[in-house]
Amino acid sequence: MAGAWMNDAAMDNQYKYNGKELNSDFGLNWMDYGARWYDASVGRWWGRI
Repeated sequence: MAGAWMNDAAMDNQYKYNGKELNSDFGLNWMDYGARWYDASVGRWWGRI
């Protein structure tokens, strides 16, 4: 919810769905789930356990 009451620190929050960090390195936009990476655009998990 953007609005006049939002400050810059709140807009730069990288923790999204389920409290996981959105990593936008190289334009991939994967979610960091610890041992694996989740790509929401294709609904796939990446990485080995």
